Amino acid sequence: MTENRQNKKPSFFRSTKYREPNYEELKEIHQAKCSGDELRQGLGYAIIGRGIKRQQEKVMIISSIERLLKLEPDNEQYKMALKEEKESPLHRVCCASVQKKADYPEHPDQLVVKKNEYFSKSVREIDVWNYYEGIKKKLIPELKGRNLFVVMAIKPGTELYVRHPYDKKTEFIRINSEKEFEQYHTGKTAEYHRTSPVTTDEVVFDIDPGSTATFEDIKDVVQQCLDFIKKQKDFKTKTQVRFTGKRSFHITGFLKSKRKINDIKKDVEKRLDIHFKDSKNIVVAKNKPSGTTVNIDLSPMKRDGGHIAPYSLRIETGLVCVPVTSLKSFKKEDAKLDKVYKKITGKPFKWNFKKKSSYLMVLEEINKFGWQDKE
Repeated sequence: MTENRQNKKPSFFRSTKYREPNYEELKEIHQAKCSGDELRQGLGYAIIGRGIKRQQEKVMIISSIERLLKLEPDNEQYKMALKEEKESPLHRVCCASVQKKADYPEHPDQLVVKKNEYFSKSVREIDVWNYYEGIKKKLIPELKGRNLFVVMAIKPGTELYVRHPYDKKTEFIRINSEKEFEQYHTGKTAEYHRTSPVTTDEVVFDIDPGSTATFEDIKDVVQQCLDFIKKQKDFKTKTQVRFTGKRSFHITGFLKSKRKINDIKKDVEKRLDIHFKDSKNIVVAKNKPSGTTVNIDLSPMKRDGGHIAPYSLRIETGLVCVPVTSLKSFKKEDAKLDKVYKKITGKPFKWNFKKKSSYLMVLEEINKFGWQDKE
């Protein structure tokens, strides 16, 4: 008799997830003993399911196969699937772009953020590069010691999420020094996100408004959430409030001792539900708040859950995720790229300022005299 093969598809393959498989899902895929084609098709279906961009799909599929290879390094099906995915020209371009150590943007005039209510002119790669060049010493301490992912602006409306480094075997991007930061400081890398560990003493509250909630309504809910945290006996008095650069806020509270992140999420969301059960404009742990309601949840509180790092730009708006020290007086305009830059550096931000790099200066000298072929 032939050996029975597991025909049941892994649960991850049967629904769209818009993400890579987590560790348990990865083990289930491994146990299913898929062929190389089945693996690529299954991952592709699950990851591409909600309209994800093609670049992101490639990165996530490749990353998932690489993680499977760690479970069984000699698996020929995994090796074949990885080879097929990596032969994509798009993947090679993405690798070269995100891992390139740049002393200047490759395409300085490429649009990153279109003109909007905050900016009368478009934000370009050179502006992104100049912003991070000026504030990197403020940003790097916020990234140090954490697992990260970055978001690259391929063009307006097309973003590439990069979670795993290509030239290393580490699970996540890590930036602990200026040298490591330079690998991603290309002008295309617009956003830096931190991820949550399995065990932590940090509790990240996400304050997410409905479409018609005013900015003052949102700030009022932030204050109510801060008041809630103060009443929790297992929390320290220290809190951090950040405007995310869109319309929402993040609040970080600190427990007196570390706990498993899933236990924290269940416990604190139950407390929130009880505390705000009679509120007319606050909902707890709802995916899409409507109208003037404002949602409070702990969506970043899961294994590898992401949240925007302080001082990171946002591609959607061009605003910056900034710490908020005075909630009452804070305005969204305070998070404009040029204002944050001036506050940190003490210097005015120069839009579209192109400083000559050593590479460009050498090219100019060569072009000045031209090339002459001599036998």
